[in-house]
Amino acid sequence: MKDKTTAGLIALLLGGIGGHKFYLGDTGTGVMYLIFSWTFIPGIIAFFEAIGFFMMDTQKFNQKYNQSALSGSGARQQLPKGHPGRGNQPDESPQQMGQNVTVNLEGNQGSNTDIADQLKKLHNLKEAGALSDEEFEQQKRKLLSD
Repeated sequence: MKDKTTAGLIALLLGGIGGHKFYLGDTGTGVMYLIFSWTFIPGIIAFFEAIGFFMMDTQKFNQKYNQSALSGSGARQQLPKGHPGRGNQPDESPQQMGQNVTVNLEGNQGSNTDIADQLKKLHNLKEAGALSDEEFEQQKRKLLSD
């Protein structure tokens, strides 16, 4: 997992040759920095990028550069509660969340805020791949008809 402080330090020390870009997995841009390093323009850009890394919120950095490490390829990495990279990561898998939302929707006769929360949960499940488009639409119709 990549660290924003490390990225900032690499950008300060080796940014002129694209070190931070290679570290963050952006090899195409890293090669461009390396090719144009003789102009000192990549060094100037890297200086400002380093400042940006140091000022960036950890959660925003993780969303941008550690997305594959946080979501995993098929398997979810469970980070401890309170970990800055955790965000709002639930304790259960998307499939378990889908089952829970379905159960919650069946008995939902609540207020508009409950419906909005349930719609947000459904959307998150769809984005996580736990629900197909048809399942999402079916659950949404069911929720809105209650």
